[in-house]
Amino acid sequence: MLHNFFIIHPPLCEREGQEENKILYFHPDLPLSQKLKQIGLAEALNSVSKSFSGNCEALRTRKFTHAFLEPEENFLISLSIKNGDTQYSHALLLSVLNDWYELFMRIHGNLTDLIEKIGLVKLKNLLSTFFGSFLEKMKIHSYGLPELFCSYELDSSRESQFDLIYLVNRIRSRFSPIDGHLIFSKNTVYSTNIDRQSVYILLIYLSSIFSDAENGFLTLGFDSFYVPPKNKRQNIFVYHRQSHFCVFLIDQNLSQERTFPLMEIKSFLDKNLPLKNEDQKSASQSGMKEAFNYYICDEQNGNSKDTFYSFSGSERQCKIHPSVSSLIVAFQQIYLMPNGGEVSAETSNNTWILTKSDNKKMSVFVEKKASEKNLSDITSDVDKILSTVHPGISFETEVLRKQ
Repeated sequence: MLHNFFIIHPPLCEREGQEENKILYFHPDLPLSQKLKQIGLAEALNSVSKSFSGNCEALRTRKFTHAFLEPEENFLISLSIKNGDTQYSHALLLSVLNDWYELFMRIHGNLTDLIEKIGLVKLKNLLSTFFGSFLEKMKIHSYGLPELFCSYELDSSRESQFDLIYLVNRIRSRFSPIDGHLIFSKNTVYSTNIDRQSVYILLIYLSSIFSDAENGFLTLGFDSFYVPPKNKRQNIFVYHRQSHFCVFLIDQNLSQERTFPLMEIKSFLDKNLPLKNEDQKSASQSGMKEAFNYYICDEQNGNSKDTFYSFSGSERQCKIHPSVSSLIVAFQQIYLMPNGGEVSAETSNNTWILTKSDNKKMSVFVEKKASEKNLSDITSDVDKILSTVHPGISFETEVLRKQ
């Protein structure tokens, strides 16, 4: 599926014959002539779009779909996939590019500063090391609506949250001055006190890169993580056991005064971390998930519920067809983001979609194989779920149905 992925810095090519200099990273490894041919398309589109005071974000041809991102001035990142039986929305590919760049930036810093600090040769080696292993484990096909909306599922059990906060406070008082924490498993966040975007980035990176076979404190390959709300880097430590991750962020100044004793904290977590069984759900919640694949995103705090994914071990698979995701993306971009409101549709394979944008909330509901239901039936079912999961959202079609 992946055709190519590259990062270039055009100013490094000062004259003809120096074209290779501008390539910071290119996957897969190809002869230089083929690399330059594929890079030339991205550069040309980027240049032409700038002459019209815009940016070219995507291009679809008969064989490939391309996405382009200029995250910093004079740096261009491109991702291309082969068109198969299903077409992926360019918005999803742009989400992939944005996430991959932000992951690298949060861990290592932005590209402009890195060229000045470590030099061009070391930067190329760093990009090769990071993306070389990263591309093997990050599955583009598993990207879906939660990634597009940068969301995740939050565990609503107060009892479990209190237990985990108590656990973190015991570590803080007994071992180390922890500033931030995140405890999650797969796509469910159980406890955190860090900002939503940092949670999302860490969740994507850690759950994709590390397998269930790796337990204890993980060897990350980096020792700090940039946290935008604090405008600083913080030392990071990650404990992993049976698909559960515990992330600890420590102020770099404070960590110089008190160390983070890995062995002692590991022994403590081995004995005291309560592991959650993903298969154990309440009866009401199970009933909802059997009927619907649904997803809710609140842009203010990241609250969501979703069953768009299933897991086989650590491998995540989408449960809905990519064409359904693309249709929802089109609804959001064309109708809802500019105007707000709601859009409903039934696909040819009897899949119902209800999506709404209002008060900084984006809501998506998908029910498959509902050939015997009409819009009123679907809306009624959705409103029953909303009344218990997210009371602040309602669909106007329910009002029309009653009239």
